[in-house]
Amino acid sequence: MSLEDLSLNEMKKISHQIIESEEKKYNISIKVFPLTFIEYYNNYIFKKNFSLTKKFALSLTPIIAGGFNDLKGNTVIFLNYVNKIEKIEGKIFRLVQVCFHEARHSEQSNFDKYSYEGVFNLLDHYIKNNTANIDYNLEHDKYSFEIGANLYGVTMAKEYLKKNYPSLYEKQKEEIEKLEKRYQYDYLMYDASNTVDRFINIAKQAKNITKVTNKVGIKTFQEMEKSIVLDIFLNSNDLSFKKINDIINNEDFKKLDKKVVYAFLSSQSFLNTVNFDELSIEELNMIKESLDYTNQIYQNQEKINNAAKENNLVEKLQFLKSEKSIITNVKKINNYYVRLFKKIMNFTRSEEKRQSHINNVESQLEELEQEVSSRKSRGFINLYLFSITIGIILILSIIYILVS
Repeated sequence: MSLEDLSLNEMKKISHQIIESEEKKYNISIKVFPLTFIEYYNNYIFKKNFSLTKKFALSLTPIIAGGFNDLKGNTVIFLNYVNKIEKIEGKIFRLVQVCFHEARHSEQSNFDKYSYEGVFNLLDHYIKNNTANIDYNLEHDKYSFEIGANLYGVTMAKEYLKKNYPSLYEKQKEEIEKLEKRYQYDYLMYDASNTVDRFINIAKQAKNITKVTNKVGIKTFQEMEKSIVLDIFLNSNDLSFKKINDIINNEDFKKLDKKVVYAFLSSQSFLNTVNFDELSIEELNMIKESLDYTNQIYQNQEKINNAAKENNLVEKLQFLKSEKSIITNVKKINNYYVRLFKKIMNFTRSEEKRQSHINNVESQLEELEQEVSSRKSRGFINLYLFSITIGIILILSIIYILVS
């Protein structure tokens, strides 16, 4: 392959090689379509037996994505996006990254249904499908399955370049490391507890719409694939939480990744249903463990976010000192307003509610710790009084025997 440019045939060859290696690695089947925009419309959309609605939706995809995976074994890579990149090292990296990213989506469908990744892959796909993709298009990189694919894509592309094109890797190294940091930030900032709350709220809305209008096509809770994990926590009739004793005693509960348990039992939806006074010490300890974990996550996220803001401020100051191009500065300002517009237009995600829950987790953890401490103290006092009572009875018994 020429290191001066990257032809369409070379791009297609690399795409097929990567996807085939992923198929063998994970024992899955993926059909890859590395296509130009013209090939995509002529050979993919119009030749396949899609409905008119599906064809319309797919026709818009090249506007917002560099590729996609339909989760039915088909992966499309848009080669025009790669050709837009000027330098050869950037072209190869971007192509390889997209291939690994999209292949990862096929691998995600085989995740263990009791694993943290498997459960939140399911929840986030449900949220995506039941919000008309509005939140997904606005907050694409906040979805667990995209975070996982982003990290996998950049990591594997990095190793691919180091192995096959070491000289090109050295030229691209700094940009790759920046991208890695960005995706690692997304991973560390993911809020699993908030995802549980959003899923329940959206599922209840979908359920109500189905009841009122009998609308076809909206996935209800009962129709969700692999919903056995959700059945551990939720009543299927109204999506309310089951009693914690019933949750813990479910035979599938022990199969769950502990992080899944922590996310559900520290969600606001669950905490709203709990009366600490009615719970046993074992049940209180389970909730306390969940709140402890989630509270630590939130504290770590606050530190990470503050550090990111400081670093970003330094980078902006350096940029303003060195940047002389008015056009580039206008682009930066436009990007800021685009992000602001996204936040205003996204009605499916509330940062205020999320922040309220973060504060609530800490306060409820303190309340729970006091309750557990109080229970233990009462237990100690009761044991102490019981011991004194037994002692008095023994003494009186001995005196009685001696006197008799």
